This record gives sequence, C-alpha cells and structure tokens, in this order.
Amino acid sequence: MHVFIDKLVAEHQFKATDLLAILRAIQARYHYIPPSAIAHVTSASKVAAGQFLFGVIDEAGSIYTWGLNVDGALGRKTTQINASPATIPGIPPMQAVVIGDNFMLALSRGGKVFSWGSN
Repeated sequence: MHVFIDKLVAEHQFKATDLLAILRAIQARYHYIPPSAIAHVTSASKVAAGQFLFGVIDEAGSIYTWGLNVDGALGRKTTQINASPATIPGIPPMQAVVIGDNFMLALSRGGKVFSWGSN
C-alpha cells in the first residue's frame, strides 16, 4: 500500500501531508460492489476463501470452486481463471474445505483428506 500511495503522490503532485486528497484519489479508483448471491450455489453449508480463490460446500457435499486457478488450485482440468462456481467432478461428498496459497484441502464425509493444486 505504501508504494501505491507514493505513486499517487507523484502522479497528482500531492504534498505528503495532504492525506485527505490522497484518500480521495484512492477512493476514486475503486467503486462499491454491493453484496449479492453467488450464482449456481443454492444450498451452501460451508464456505472458504483465499486471496484469489474461493470454495463452497453445499448440503449434498459437492464442492464449488472459482477464482484464480494457478497449479490447478480449483481442482479442474484447466488452469484458466474461472469467474463462475463449478463443482469438482470425481470426488466423494465433502464436509470441510480449507484454502491456502494455490491449493485446497477437503475432508470427505468418510474421513479421507483430498488435496489439489500446489500442495
């Protein structure tokens, strides 16, 4: 954040003490996104979030993932960025999911641990 503020100060020729003007410039670059329901997930029971990837378990135990798919972190056969939640095929029903840097771990209802991505 410090580098970002330094860049704003240089771009707009703010005085380093002009905090209000700096905050207004930061605010102008970002906009409010209101809360909304996640499409395709209607009966979530667990949620997990990382910096750039997300996971939800529904009541049936299916895991929906979306976000940045570095090293297969979403459990899909592609490494593309995925903006829409989709289930991971071929795994049993899950009861818990945790997210790390470019990987996920999930605990099946049968007590087995599954992992994917760069773990």
